[in-house]
Amino acid sequence: MYDQVNAIRKSKGFLSVEQTLLLTEQGNTVLDPFSVLISESANIGDDNLFYPNVIIQSDHSSEITIGSGNVFYPQTLMIAEAGGGVTIGNNNQFGDNGCSVKANLASSVIEIADNGRYLNGVR
Repeated sequence: MYDQVNAIRKSKGFLSVEQTLLLTEQGNTVLDPFSVLISESANIGDDNLFYPNVIIQSDHSSEITIGSGNVFYPQTLMIAEAGGGVTIGNNNQFGDNGCSVKANLASSVIEIADNGRYLNGVR
């Protein structure tokens, strides 16, 4: 049913709409699977909440690992590219009013511990 949408997502390395919905089997909540983009290579824990317009993006040389119990409000952007990595602990809040976390320089690494609040357009 969503063949064209899924083909475009796959060409950019993102999960299909159906694969995004499968995250709910781990207790995650995805409020709008059409506007949430998560890379196929991302490691997603349990009980996370993804609001609309969230992007979790990594290339094949990079890694994003997300723990459990995190909340990703709209306009949250997580990028790992060029051999970089993003590791997120548990029980964090990203947004509201956007949050950008970018490990997109050669071998850059960002580690976010537990219980943080990253609000109001953190970049």
